Amino acid sequence: EDVVAELQETDATIVHIVDANFAHDLRRVERICDLLIERDVRHLYACEIRVNALWKDPRLVRKMEQAGFFMFMVGVESYQPRLLKAMRKGYTVKMCREAFRNLSHTHILTLGNFLIGNPGETEAEMLGVADFAADLGLDFISPNKIYAYANTDFEQWVLAQPGYRVEGRRRYVVSDRFGVEDLRRLQARIMLSFFRRHPPWIDRKSVV
Repeated sequence: EDVVAELQETDATIVHIVDANFAHDLRRVERICDLLIERDVRHLYACEIRVNALWKDPRLVRKMEQAGFFMFMVGVESYQPRLLKAMRKGYTVKMCREAFRNLSHTHILTLGNFLIGNPGETEAEMLGVADFAADLGLDFISPNKIYAYANTDFEQWVLAQPGYRVEGRRRYVVSDRFGVEDLRRLQARIMLSFFRRHPPWIDRKSVV
């Protein structure tokens, strides 16, 4: 009720819901959507959402579109099973593909966030992000350098890998093979490869 009441008061055309856990409780999300539809609260909504939420309930994905959600920023992170397991993401590559099959039946735009430079990840595997993202049908991608918060299990895992370390104020994960500048160049190559293979979204989707 509070969320919908706040959305009713804004005169913004587009609302970006900044909450990494917005779709953690799917019943809550469905109730918000029901109220938005019932009260005819008309805005365009963008939000961060996880693969775990998208693959479970295609009906809810369609309801979110009906309520006004037009863009999802999805934390895909990786297409390597061993890396998803190491990052404790709680989903598999198969679940990820099912999630985007659910989205393919909507007009919702998607931005996929990926992490590159994980311990043990090769250059070829990082560059493979572009093909995987295109196969999923993503509209946009954001390949990001991975970082490790201080005093976390992930940081300890990174430091235990031969040749890996945490560097700089942003605490980027780097290695003897891939420094920050190397990863930046790979980010650019991934983006270029993706957009060369994948036509711009405006040519493929009609926003209604």
